[in-house]
Amino acid sequence: MVLEEFDEKKLEELAKGLPEFGRFGKELETIGVLPIPSRLRRYKAYNLFIFWAMASASAATPLAGYLLFNLGLRGMLIAITLAFILGVIPTLLFSEMGRQIPLTALVIARKTFGYGTAQALSLLYTVINIGWFALNNAVGSEILSAVTHTPIMYWYIIMGTIQIFLVILGFKWLEYFYRYTSIILLISYAVLTYYLIIHYHVS
Repeated sequence: MVLEEFDEKKLEELAKGLPEFGRFGKELETIGVLPIPSRLRRYKAYNLFIFWAMASASAATPLAGYLLFNLGLRGMLIAITLAFILGVIPTLLFSEMGRQIPLTALVIARKTFGYGTAQALSLLYTVINIGWFALNNAVGSEILSAVTHTPIMYWYIIMGTIQIFLVILGFKWLEYFYRYTSIILLISYAVLTYYLIIHYHVS
């Protein structure tokens, strides 16, 4: 199905006779690069907001600030700008088409930039995602190990398994997880902010 000929009716014909189109065992995400049927596109703006806000905010965020502290304000801003260019601008270039055609972003990128460039973007995001996955796993495990006074290796395994399992289950269960753990994250950041105000001067 080429993008120029995309039609919702064709999509429904493709999905006809498959009661749980794109899902194995009704839970695991197996759609892959196929278009997403209308009946699976049922999430509202607030669901998407929570999902992407929680995906962006994590226990690693204060650590990033701590690691960039010695760069000074100018160096920190340069580092943040370079990271923004590397991670966000390529996505902006092809994300608008995703509002009109229900395909994944990197499939859209093939039409926008060509197959070779889309492959390069896929490699870029693979490296970024592996790094972010590892950083979140390491920081979360460090925190839980320190709080519980247990060996960190246990938490590496537990946290890594949970992350992999949630990704395999896909958006539905990730959204549930983010929705209910967002409360814990907000409380944690509130405590950190209070500690910051009490113990440090703005200068």
